[in-house]
Amino acid sequence: MEQLMRLNSQTSGRDKVLRLWQFSFRLAWSLLEKKSSSNMETIARLKEVESLIGFSRRLLRLGRSVDLMYSSMSSLSISDPILRMIVTSSRISSSLFLFADHLVWLKKVGLLQIDESKWSDTSNRFWLYSSILNLLRDCHEIKLLIESEQRLRKIKQQLGSVEYLTTVGSILLKHKNVSIDTVKNICDTLLPMASLGQLKVSPSKIGLIGIVSSTAAILQIVNPSYRL
Repeated sequence: MEQLMRLNSQTSGRDKVLRLWQFSFRLAWSLLEKKSSSNMETIARLKEVESLIGFSRRLLRLGRSVDLMYSSMSSLSISDPILRMIVTSSRISSSLFLFADHLVWLKKVGLLQIDESKWSDTSNRFWLYSSILNLLRDCHEIKLLIESEQRLRKIKQQLGSVEYLTTVGSILLKHKNVSIDTVKNICDTLLPMASLGQLKVSPSKIGLIGIVSSTAAILQIVNPSYRL
């Protein structure tokens, strides 16, 4: 119960729950569309609910871009230079992604006249940059854990490809925070690629990928030990 309260008390927690529902509705209507006997009215309603949830999430995140830009300043104090560069760049990219997304929301409510398609693509590009950077952070964390594992085992020679993959697998099993974050960031990299047309993915697969990503994000909020 305490974990659910923690999830509901945070804006990011509510956003991730809504995101999970949003992709669940996308998966539902896309699966129904494949059936010739499906009720088109039901599909239309599911699409409408998905759209409304997306609109609500944009409203919920309004102003979040400023918070992320400010937090990028605090990441400059990270001692590891590689990690400092990755985290800072990721937060700046996330901030710009949300800023462009704010503009799209303002266009949708009729408060701003912009090229919605152009700014939507811009938003997705910065989302992609941020996700790739987050994935690089996961790779960096895995690299550090491998080096630590080698020191503990007193392995001096370079690992072969099979040994390397075995070591990575054991590390991901042992360190759930790294494995959950890696899965989330892989999914979050695929989603903007699909939106930008760089990856051909069906709506049902997008829904499934979004569900996996959202579930991983919720786990990180409910259990802080799963965060990097």
